[in-house]
Amino acid sequence: MDDKKSRRMISIGIPSLILIFMVMCLSSLGLLTLKTTQSHWKLVQKNARAVQEYYEADSKGEMYLRQASEADRTLPDEIDIPVRANQVLRIRLEREDPRSLDYRIAAWQMINLDETEMNDTVPVWDGK
Repeated sequence: MDDKKSRRMISIGIPSLILIFMVMCLSSLGLLTLKTTQSHWKLVQKNARAVQEYYEADSKGEMYLRQASEADRTLPDEIDIPVRANQVLRIRLEREDPRSLDYRIAAWQMINLDETEMNDTVPVWDGK
């Protein structure tokens, strides 16, 4: 009789352990999925903000071009429109004749200010 009780307890215990292990695995995977989703959502929001800031600067650049093509010769030939804290949209116009309103867009580019301030040289030896 004692042998039957121990067999029944063993047969009930192994499926319970497997079930507990499966629940722990699925819970861990669920938490990892939630964390990954939160990270992706933050990245999507950051990307959307960057795109919105760029197109706001781009529309300001279009207004600058419209003013340049109208009767305003006092506008500078190069303008930097801030996009973010470390980025500007640089627009440079080239005019063949300074008295003319005809121009050509020479540059329309995003400039990272951090990169332009970096020094590419590495001080290996200073000669002292």
